[in-house]
Amino acid sequence: MSNCDSGYSSDSYNGSGHGAATGVPSGISEHVVQIPRSLPKITVNGKLLDGDLLAREIQYHPAKNFAEAKRKASQALVIRQVLLDKVQPAIDAGVDEETAIANLIDEHIPAIVVTEAECERFYRRNTALFQTPPLMVVRHILLAADKDDLQGRAEQKKLADKLLSDLHRADNPLAAFAEQVHLSRCPSKSDGGLLGEIAAGQTVPEFERQVFVLEEGLAAAPIETRYGYHLVYV
Repeated sequence: MSNCDSGYSSDSYNGSGHGAATGVPSGISEHVVQIPRSLPKITVNGKLLDGDLLAREIQYHPAKNFAEAKRKASQALVIRQVLLDKVQPAIDAGVDEETAIANLIDEHIPAIVVTEAECERFYRRNTALFQTPPLMVVRHILLAADKDDLQGRAEQKKLADKLLSDLHRADNPLAAFAEQVHLSRCPSKSDGGLLGEIAAGQTVPEFERQVFVLEEGLAAAPIETRYGYHLVYV
């Protein structure tokens, strides 16, 4: 996999929590997967965040365009890192990250007390909020390419088609899929490409429009999104 070069744009946030963090409560292994040139470098308190984190986070921030999705994802990562920096002593003492962050938030945000009658009234008026949406367990391999990089997208499409053809010919497509997950530009590759259970609205529209009509198993064709091409196993 290629390294980020100096052509990348650079977004930086200073250690005081300013910028995007303002307002925070105190089979084919010989193929090369190209990294999109538009993913920014992000530093928080002098720490450079792993670019893979941004590539993964972007998928959970549906937006009108790629720039807005990057902004939202970057802000979420910065806020989380600021919180992690604040709770590092607790983490060093053995408290897990999520618990430490939850405790920090509890210290700064007063608890809201509601009565049982208020809870029942809210439930009756908002029953739709308590209905479980359709969920799908999805694995994917992301071959990333910026939406404006026509040559890069063409190369990734060719690679996606080749990979998918080989996977469909495999005796065990899921096992073959797992062997190629290392090519993914998404950090989910460390978990076999697993995105977990996803519901409508959690990913970008062009991804979920295609994913939610798939049959169980390996998708017949790559799914194209603003982020590149996805090989999907449901």
